[in-house]
Amino acid sequence: MFNVTSGPNTGTQGAGLTGANGQFAFTYTGMGPTGTDSIQASIGTLASNLVFHTWTSSPLTSGSACNGTFNGTINENVTVRSGQECVLIGGTVNGNISQTGGTLTISHLTVKGNLQVQNGGTVSVGPNALIQGNLQIQNVPASAAASQICRATVQGNVQVQNTGGAVQIGSASAGCAGNIISGNLQVQNNAGATGVVGNIVSGNLQDQNNTAPTQVTDNTVTNILQCENNTSITGGGNTASLKQGQCSAF
Repeated sequence: MFNVTSGPNTGTQGAGLTGANGQFAFTYTGMGPTGTDSIQASIGTLASNLVFHTWTSSPLTSGSACNGTFNGTINENVTVRSGQECVLIGGTVNGNISQTGGTLTISHLTVKGNLQVQNGGTVSVGPNALIQGNLQIQNVPASAAASQICRATVQGNVQVQNTGGAVQIGSASAGCAGNIISGNLQVQNNAGATGVVGNIVSGNLQDQNNTAPTQVTDNTVTNILQCENNTSITGGGNTASLKQGQCSAF
């Protein structure tokens, strides 16, 4: 068992079997701000010495050149296209983020405008990301890897629609906790699997017309929770002022 005991990624864990040489490789993606992680391996009560990894990043100087890991403040829109791997950890984007391909990972970041993923790409939002506008994922093909929105705050609306790739919006796992959404949450017309778990939604939550399995569990909805015309839906533990359709018993 490997465990990050302190630092920006505290709590990250990994486990596996050693090979014939008695070694096992542990890799993980940093999701916190810059800083130094302390990492320790253990077998039962036997623990190794600590090893350390320091995460660094640099300011993003152009909104069209996000290919790498960056932080700080950028006073323009950010675009992510096919072939780019954009990681924004900490800081502020004083504009919108638009993605049409590649991969986008944001955490501990404030986006003053909207975040839109359209026609391609994989996105990971959170933890501790603040989107002051709307968040939209749409028309992403089935070939895309799964996207996720975890422990983020969105002050506008969230829409996930017409996607072929899987999208997780919160989960029961601490690694992808639920989100706070001040507006409405709409999950509709998706051919990829979707999960809507553990979110706080101040507006309405609609889950409809999805042909792949969809899950609606443990959400707190201020207004209406409405689910209809989904091919396969599971859920439970939700609270709402009014529950309608397939979610009436959830």
